[in-house]
Amino acid sequence: MRPPPFNDSDRQLPAGKPADTTRLWQPDDAQPVIRRLGPQDSEAIVEHYRRLDENDRYLRFFRIASEASIRSFVEGFDWSRTILVGALVDGVVCGLGEIGWSEASGPFVAEFAISVDRDWRHRGLAGWLMDAACDIAFREGVHAVEVRWLSGNDPVHRLVRRRGGTIQREGSVLLGTFYTDRAARPMYPGLPVQGGAARR
Repeated sequence: MRPPPFNDSDRQLPAGKPADTTRLWQPDDAQPVIRRLGPQDSEAIVEHYRRLDENDRYLRFFRIASEASIRSFVEGFDWSRTILVGALVDGVVCGLGEIGWSEASGPFVAEFAISVDRDWRHRGLAGWLMDAACDIAFREGVHAVEVRWLSGNDPVHRLVRRRGGTIQREGSVLLGTFYTDRAARPMYPGLPVQGGAARR
């Protein structure tokens, strides 16, 4: 897939608006729409997580998350401290980039997580979701992003590397840190550089 065009006129719209007014990117008909998600998208987010198999749930949540724990996780989002950017096809979330921060850290430092449906992997979708989430987060005051992943999760490792991040190991877990100001150019330098990030 080629990088989709960026709809600059919608970039300042808050989460929670209808889907047709919050699109960040509108690719052609064969590609997903990438936009910011809000509370009205909670059920679609739950369904996305439910489609992850046992291994993918372990990589995303660091445990084998049950159906009930997935729903509880989504219902527990504090939307004032969370940025979710989704890739949607016909209203179905097939990829999700999350940035959130704790009250203690404030928005200055946030944490990123990514998940993509199996059928949509290896197409660059995770990179687009990361870039879109970081652009929004930067504008909302996030400057540093941390990412934790299990050893062997090479796609996340590559995402952090391409953002110019530093990586250190904590046993079987790796910790990556990068900045949202795009000092290190992203994979798709044609996308606008403006900015922003998420922990719960």
